[in-house]
Amino acid sequence: MNHNKIFTFNDLKIKLINAQKKNIDFCTQYFDGYIKHQVDEDSLFDWTIQINNSSDRTREDWKTDEKNKCIKVFCHKDNSTFIMRIIRSLKILEDIKSNKLIFKGSCIVAKDGFGVVVMGPRRSGKTSLILSYLLKENDQSAFISNSIISLAKINNHYQAFGYPMAIGIRSYVIDSLINKGNVEFQQLLPIIDDKHQREDKRYYLNPYSLKKYLNGRVLTSAPVKAIVILKNIPSNETIEIKKLTSDEVKILLKRYQSKYFNKNNGSWYNLFSVDTKHQQ
Repeated sequence: MNHNKIFTFNDLKIKLINAQKKNIDFCTQYFDGYIKHQVDEDSLFDWTIQINNSSDRTREDWKTDEKNKCIKVFCHKDNSTFIMRIIRSLKILEDIKSNKLIFKGSCIVAKDGFGVVVMGPRRSGKTSLILSYLLKENDQSAFISNSIISLAKINNHYQAFGYPMAIGIRSYVIDSLINKGNVEFQQLLPIIDDKHQREDKRYYLNPYSLKKYLNGRVLTSAPVKAIVILKNIPSNETIEIKKLTSDEVKILLKRYQSKYFNKNNGSWYNLFSVDTKHQQ
């Protein structure tokens, strides 16, 4: 038996049509904390996602009708993850169209209640840094995102927004940190085991597992206090720390958005038309 479900984010309402109950349950759990659970089922919605079940377990496809705000999804009935990714990508792309600045990065809420955004190339230590802080500060900090962040100016102050996504922790990173005496990371061991590990040698913690482990300390947004940019440098080089101007940071963030969120970067960004080059 198939069902309909409305997913209501703060500024976006999506109606899922003809979905399996397990698809709806999976997406509802994955987006917990990011969606409103009490919604008016009869109110207008922004997009419709219509599920068309395929007997082919390998099929993952969609067709977008931008004019009528409808996406037809073709996948196997057991592929709840694919449906979740369509919903999440639609939310991200709508935020880009609304002129939010979106880039790859991490964000936590420090003890003072303000967000700290961490950027940097792969293997620069973003995940290690934010998880160490979260585990060390315990009840005085909160998690926002470890993969994709958006910024919007609200009342003359920048607000950071996160998106639900599993955290990938490289297995050798955990071993290295523990061997170096990072006792905070040892706290993760009881909830990380081989069933979380995938072919890329990472352990993945999904959003609801992380939220449960952090006792609910997962937020959707926070006012930004600082943006920290990490760099990979050889061990024999001197570390240079400098402060960037607001204009330099803005240019850098736009460069990050253009690099990672474009139609050449991945098929998800072909859901509908997004012009990242002319963002304000």
